[in-house]
Amino acid sequence: MDSNIKPVQSAEIPVISSHVAKLVKAIDDGKTCDEIFDTLARMADTTRENDQYIPSKSLRTAFESDGSNGNPLRILLHTIPRKLLRSLALGLLAYDFYDKSSENHENHYSTGGPGTYAIGLTCEGRGGAFLSRREIVELRTCLKEYYCGFKVWQRHGDAYGTSQLTGDEARSYRISMLVDDFFRTEPWDEASGDMPRPALCQGAQQSDKNARSTDNLAWLLSMLKKRVVLGYDGDVHQISSPIQIGCSVEMDKRWFQHDPLKSNLVQSSKLLKLMVGGMKYMGLKPQVCVIPIMKTWLDEQLPLSGILGTVIASSYVTQAGLNVVAPGANTSKVKENRRGVLQENKEEVYLDKPFFSENRQITLNSRSEDRTLKQAIERYDKGKLSVDKLKALAQKRDEIEGDIHLKRLQLERRLKHLDDAAALVDESKETLAVGRRLLGQDESSDSEP
Repeated sequence: MDSNIKPVQSAEIPVISSHVAKLVKAIDDGKTCDEIFDTLARMADTTRENDQYIPSKSLRTAFESDGSNGNPLRILLHTIPRKLLRSLALGLLAYDFYDKSSENHENHYSTGGPGTYAIGLTCEGRGGAFLSRREIVELRTCLKEYYCGFKVWQRHGDAYGTSQLTGDEARSYRISMLVDDFFRTEPWDEASGDMPRPALCQGAQQSDKNARSTDNLAWLLSMLKKRVVLGYDGDVHQISSPIQIGCSVEMDKRWFQHDPLKSNLVQSSKLLKLMVGGMKYMGLKPQVCVIPIMKTWLDEQLPLSGILGTVIASSYVTQAGLNVVAPGANTSKVKENRRGVLQENKEEVYLDKPFFSENRQITLNSRSEDRTLKQAIERYDKGKLSVDKLKALAQKRDEIEGDIHLKRLQLERRLKHLDDAAALVDESKETLAVGRRLLGQDESSDSEP
């Protein structure tokens, strides 16, 4: 995770917005998560103001709401490792984490339980890099043909089949079927002349001739076009890739469904399939890199973590990523028989990993506008109690509250271990008693004639 990779446009990082550049600079300058949160809130504001396709209600509510312990998004932001935060913002996820033996993997959580994960794209043998500019042009050409194949189906998808198609129509439709074949259990039978619907393009049904076709593939083409930046070497592999954010109550099970080496992506988004299918059609061997970025310990945190991840990674398809569904749409809850995993997640965040503790301490050390401090300054005359003293007291109070919470978690864990040990002792006593009874029976049977 090279901090020397700067947030400036280049052949390796062709897409970088001014907001992302400011976010990365804030991280590099050691700004607190409070300050970084303000930058993200401005990014969310710009997103919802400039993009009519992103429902603004969830973004507005998430960044403006406050609970009893403060804004939930602000708390979740404090749990993200700073190096991972930087990698996610720059789209370097696959580049930084493709090597499973790398020390970079110390900068994320474990894969189990509920939370939010990020997906980056690379190709076999590229050290985590994505495509070159020339390859992106070729990929866009393939996807345009797929789109044309979908339009052909809208016009001619009837009982006459492929026999009615012109040369260009037949070529485009055939490409759409060959891309679909990468995700089907049985390949398209070209000789049959059948015309099944191209599966990866949503939109108007055949009977609705005048309806506007879906925008998902058009958005994807537009997003990829942003990566075709002239003036740089067209053969250089880009180290940033489009990111897709996902969240699930069972991350470890969910993300295997996004890996083209382990599944046919049945549960994946159509855009991820289009990317993978198009790259395979080009003869490449696409791979995904999936990394957990946040773990949640309350049901209501899951959709919020999806919103936060989407804003950090600029992962909506109209920006620079592969997300189509509005962020925060997943409101799934952990089943009753698995509720213990929420406590496990909380212990990992608070106790087992250092990220939340480190980020929290940085914030506490620099927070100068604490709500309690403001109230105290208004209540007391500066001559009676100095501002520095008030700051110290407010910081001490926050530290004590945090320490109490950590001690409580540690105590709960120790009590659980004691309960387990006591149960083991009782079980051992019972086994010993049974053994003694059996031994007594054996001795009495030996004494009989």
